[in-house]
Amino acid sequence: LGKIHDLENEIEKAENEFNETRDEFNRMSGEYDRLKSKEQEIEQISESIGTMYMVAMQNAQDIMADAENCAAEINKASAIRLEAAIKAEEQLNQIKDTIKNSADRLVEDITSMSLSLDAPKSILAAQLEKKELPEIPVEFKVTEE
Repeated sequence: LGKIHDLENEIEKAENEFNETRDEFNRMSGEYDRLKSKEQEIEQISESIGTMYMVAMQNAQDIMADAENCAAEINKASAIRLEAAIKAEEQLNQIKDTIKNSADRLVEDITSMSLSLDAPKSILAAQLEKKELPEIPVEFKVTEE
């Protein structure tokens, strides 16, 4: 039961880590979308204002570099979290298999014990039917104080 409790704690921990990873991914994805939107806005401004074209292009390049850095960080973090999620899933599957195997062995042991009692039950039933039960000696020992 302690092992099952530990396994349940590991499962809960893996689920919490997965949820944190998903939340972080969603946050970073929103930031990436925001940066992409900002890039488009800068490109529109640079097309409408010819005199500021060079400045706007430099800003767009800077934003692109930031967006690419952010995307690279998102990809790296996502790959790490994905790897952790895959490992967690593998561990959960191993835990599930271990629990299933333990349960199967327990069923086999109980079945074996039950079957090992069949012969004594049959003998006792036959003796009861024939009223041939052996006497069981009972000794009472009296001690004086």
